[in-house]
Amino acid sequence: MAIPQRIFLDTSVVNFITKYGEAIFDGGEICDDTDERTYYDICSLSQLFHWSYHSNPVEMVISSTTFAEVNATKDTELRERLLRYCWDLDRNFRYLIQDDFKEPGIEVEYYEEYLIEKGLEHLIDKNDRKLIIESLFFKCDVFCTRDWKTILKHRVKLKKKLPIQILTPTELLNRYSHLQIY
Repeated sequence: MAIPQRIFLDTSVVNFITKYGEAIFDGGEICDDTDERTYYDICSLSQLFHWSYHSNPVEMVISSTTFAEVNATKDTELRERLLRYCWDLDRNFRYLIQDDFKEPGIEVEYYEEYLIEKGLEHLIDKNDRKLIIESLFFKCDVFCTRDWKTILKHRVKLKKKLPIQILTPTELLNRYSHLQIY
């Protein structure tokens, strides 16, 4: 199993990274009352980013739908922090691909109709469908999410229909830890 070269970060992960950025990037303390899933996702993202920055660059990808969801954040201060992080991610990704890629537009709608016929109807939220489709347009190896309510609960069905792995941050690290990526 090859190490993923391009990982799409769902908006839930972008929110999570913004909330726990000090622990993820700077080794900040994780509160004692943090639940187990959150704790392991913080540790996993920390290791994944460290590995990506120091050993094997992985392209972390977001999309226009991510920006739209972030712009809908009601808390002004949080929205500004999320947008700064999104702009940083987007700028790094655009620099890496340069002219190698065109942002999907109307194609997303046609592809969505096609995939609904093929099994994407399990995702009721239109933005979730768009995010998955955009991850496919960006040729991502992994769709990384913490969205248990609307995406992860359907991934077994989606796995049969889509050529992308849908994983949590912890599952992503566990999937590739045998390759000594960190």
